[in-house]
Amino acid sequence: MAPSFILKMAWRDSRTSRMRLLLFSLSITVGVAALVAIGSFRQSLSQSIDDQARTLVGADLIIESTRPFTTTEEGFLGSIGGGQAREVRLSTMAVFLGRGTRLVHLRALSGDFPFYGKMETEPAEAVQDLRQGGRAVADETLLLQFGAVAGGNVSLGGRDFEIAGALRKVPGDASASASFAPRVYIALQDLPLDLLRPGSVAHYRAYVKFREGTDVAQKIAALLPEVPGRPLLTGGNEVGEGPDSGRSVSMFTVRGAGRRPFDRALTAAPSPAGTTNGRP
Repeated sequence: MAPSFILKMAWRDSRTSRMRLLLFSLSITVGVAALVAIGSFRQSLSQSIDDQARTLVGADLIIESTRPFTTTEEGFLGSIGGGQAREVRLSTMAVFLGRGTRLVHLRALSGDFPFYGKMETEPAEAVQDLRQGGRAVADETLLLQFGAVAGGNVSLGGRDFEIAGALRKVPGDASASASFAPRVYIALQDLPLDLLRPGSVAHYRAYVKFREGTDVAQKIAALLPEVPGRPLLTGGNEVGEGPDSGRSVSMFTVRGAGRRPFDRALTAAPSPAGTTNGRP
């Protein structure tokens, strides 16, 4: 049967329902267009969420330990690649000569953190001055409390630091936490060793920025099995008992940014290799 005959017959049979055929065709067209629009919107929204998550965290991945990273763990961190920064967090007393003292949350930082977003200070160049060493950036509320200004001094761990400026905002931090213990940032190489004596409570962080275009969730999923020390527990934020629970352990907290952010704790027995002092 010739194709032309089939087309003619179809056209003749459609005389009584051409409006419904037109409506049906338009419905299919609108439906396909809607699916394409929804897919495009979803992709755009997902990308926007990823970008915002990175800005809120300041990095693609945060690895935190309650002990200095061992040489094995340092090797693991080095194998991840990408941009990295280190930070040591602890609580200590800040002394403003002749004005008083206050418990502060001291953060010794090295590298270019934050990788996403920016640390807001007054003046703006205070962050660059901080990285040069010998200077501190303190929470704005702390400086107001003691009437301190940029150019003044604050003593931390028995060492004097020049105040480079006031801290207003840091990616990944809730400003409400500053009401309990104001934040003070210094360069990692300036961290007084007396504050890291045995018995001190410090947290060691590694911030990681993956290469552009990396799928963060897939990258982290591939890295977790490689964490040194054979995890006794994986998942959640609770520490459970394992076959080595009587041994000295260190808590690894791994945080990732993206559409499926997570906070996973890894309790791992330390490697017998020597440890570093948390400095680069």
